[in-house]
Amino acid sequence: MVSSAVLVLLYLALAASRGGAARRSAGELVAGRVSPAFYAGVVFLGLVIPIALGVIDAATGPSRGLLAVIGLSSLVGDFYIKYCIVKAAVYLPLVEELPAPRRYGTRRAAAGL
Repeated sequence: MVSSAVLVLLYLALAASRGGAARRSAGELVAGRVSPAFYAGVVFLGLVIPIALGVIDAATGPSRGLLAVIGLSSLVGDFYIKYCIVKAAVYLPLVEELPAPRRYGTRRAAAGL
């Protein structure tokens, strides 16, 4: 779980250090319209809960029920990181401006006019 936290922080740091769309996408994750899902789903359910329950599990001894809750919480966090990254994405156009459409074979050309 700690490795997941490190990877999320690395992703945010790399995205924020880039320019343009990557920086705006990272901003949407941390402070934009996707931030409630990011903090509740990724940070709380996907990182804080599994780490805290893992510490409890290590201190008290292994428990199947506790391990199941850790796995389920981690799975929900994994879903939310993918969801949030896709929803926070800012897309840049591949083509600046499309050329005007060409008119091939109009009726006048077909009629020989």
